[in-house]
Amino acid sequence: ILVIPKKHYDSMIDVNEEDMDIIAHIHKVINIIAKEKGFADKGFRIINNCGSDGGQEVKHIHFHVLAGKKLPMYEKDTK
Repeated sequence: ILVIPKKHYDSMIDVNEEDMDIIAHIHKVINIIAKEKGFADKGFRIINNCGSDGGQEVKHIHFHVLAGKKLPMYEKDTK
C-alpha cells in the first residue's frame, strides 16, 4: 500500500518544521489502514526512501506499507 500526501514534497528532507504535522497525520492514516485491512496485530513495515542513495526514485514523498507475510530482516551492508 502506498500512502501519499496531497501536498508536494520531493522527500522527507523537504518537509519544513511548520509542516511536520503532515508526517504525524500520515502515520495516523497508516494505523487506520492497518486496522481496517487486518494486519495491525501481526505487524507491518513502513518504508520511506530519501534521496538517490536512500533508494528514492519518485521525487514525491510517499510511504510504502508492507504487510501480509513475515518480512525478512535486512542484512548488514558488507561492501
